[in-house]
Amino acid sequence: GGLTSAEKDRIKELEREVRELRQANEILKKASAYFAMAELDRVRRENGAPPPFSDPPYSANDRVHR
Repeated sequence: GGLTSAEKDRIKELEREVRELRQANEILKKASAYFAMAELDRVRRENGAPPPFSDPPYSANDRVHR
């Protein structure tokens, strides 16, 4: 026995819903990671740590090449 057209429609609907929920989940994961990093940065700054990826305490011109 094959599926009825109503069952086929329901499957298509559920597959679309799964796709949308997976996309939403990816977005939420990225947003969660972004806000976690922002919070870590805030706490670091609160505790006097330098910001991440700041310039090193020397410049390229200070290096001696021999």
